[in-house]
Amino acid sequence: MIGCSNLQAVFEKIFDALSKKSAAARVEGGEVVEGQDEFSLPTFRWDDAVSFDERIAIACRYYVKLRRQGAFDGIQESHQASDRRLLLDLLLHKLEHAGTLAKEYDESETRVVFWRNDGAAPSDGQNMISLDMEERSEKSAVHIFKFNRTQHETLEGQRSRIFHLYGALPKLDFAQQITHAGRLMYATAGVTPHYRDRCEDGITGKAHGHFQVLDKLPVGMREKLFVQPEHARPSLREFVGYVHKKTHQNRNLTKEVLVTALELPVDEVRKVEDELIHTVTKMRNRDCGEEEGGGEAFRGGSAWS
Repeated sequence: MIGCSNLQAVFEKIFDALSKKSAAARVEGGEVVEGQDEFSLPTFRWDDAVSFDERIAIACRYYVKLRRQGAFDGIQESHQASDRRLLLDLLLHKLEHAGTLAKEYDESETRVVFWRNDGAAPSDGQNMISLDMEERSEKSAVHIFKFNRTQHETLEGQRSRIFHLYGALPKLDFAQQITHAGRLMYATAGVTPHYRDRCEDGITGKAHGHFQVLDKLPVGMREKLFVQPEHARPSLREFVGYVHKKTHQNRNLTKEVLVTALELPVDEVRKVEDELIHTVTKMRNRDCGEEEGGGEAFRGGSAWS
């Protein structure tokens, strides 16, 4: 079981569910039925007409309802990691709502990518971050990618590569070098073991599964992956622009993701973080009460000194 400090182990999905309930209430209307909870009322609203603080309060109450139904049984993580996840989710949502960040989901809506939305043309070295909506554990992470104009051409093209390859193939193949032909290198299509030939280790081996992913790439993407001669071919890591990851065990998660990686102004991020910590603490005290350990200190903020 998880407490109120973990109220958004699947925060984006809760936001999405409340948005859909609000939209359905506006369209369908109807009469109030005795015993209806607030989330089913025809007057229910969770949109721009409701203040951000009140939306967080509603989300907290909705979480408590789902938790009582056992929706989050089995999810275990430390208080600190849970608070960092909650704070980062809230920061991303608020900054995206304000237009500071932009985001895009993959087709299955299990992975989301955020990037700085300043209206300028993308420049070499610009970062974007990716979160796996299904990867919710103590060791889950924010994955950081760097744009390279020569390699990726456009941010849209890079995001498509991330969605089709990173996560579909083992993440370790993007992060860990192996020894091949007498030198260290990252996994490379058509070159390194388990990527040379679909049948190199049998029809049930790793290579067969890897090539099933490669065969499903959009028209043109697979050709770009294989077009260069083997000695000049980009590794999978280079092809998607992967840099590294930051887990929710990182004590300065919001600072390192939003300021260091996405290069947002430190004063802006710190101000919004302080506001959200105050809001969450207030909502915990008001909505979680004694049953959920109201008044519990928030432990997810970054050290800004």
